[in-house]
Amino acid sequence: IIQQDEAPDYFVIELSLSGSKSVNDVVSIIDEFVGKNGAKISGRVILGLLYRQYTNGKITLKHVVKTMDWLIWEDDLTEEERGFMYGIDEDYDMAVDNVYGTVEEIEKYVLRVLVLFKDFDIDNFNKWFEINQSIDKEVYELRKVFRAENERIVEEMRKQAEVKKPWWKFW
Repeated sequence: IIQQDEAPDYFVIELSLSGSKSVNDVVSIIDEFVGKNGAKISGRVILGLLYRQYTNGKITLKHVVKTMDWLIWEDDLTEEERGFMYGIDEDYDMAVDNVYGTVEEIEKYVLRVLVLFKDFDIDNFNKWFEINQSIDKEVYELRKVFRAENERIVEEMRKQAEVKKPWWKFW
């Protein structure tokens, strides 16, 4: 954008110089740009950038997971968005340590969440408010999908428990 525009927006210049800054600093730059009316946008932009950076192989899954965990506590996201990400760092650590789940399962889950925010990009910063309007509906739909999946898992576990003989019977 900087190379193509004769007079690039100050925001783009500032953001392009943020490569070595912390996530907190980047969020502050985005917050300045979007103002008070764009409260949820900064975290969503970070999630979109995480999606793009991870799918392009520029950052690791561990970095994505740690940043998502940071966003839960430090940014203004909806409760549903926080719920998608809550505990993902612990799930990742358990998968890496072969305690529970696999890294592939974590990656699949993370991508299912991050794809919601894929349209947020530096190249379309002037459309962030418009993109933001569609996100709540997509978050709601994904929440319904996750709930249905969890209900199926619980039902399967209940059925398996009914098939097993009670532990106190010895025949």
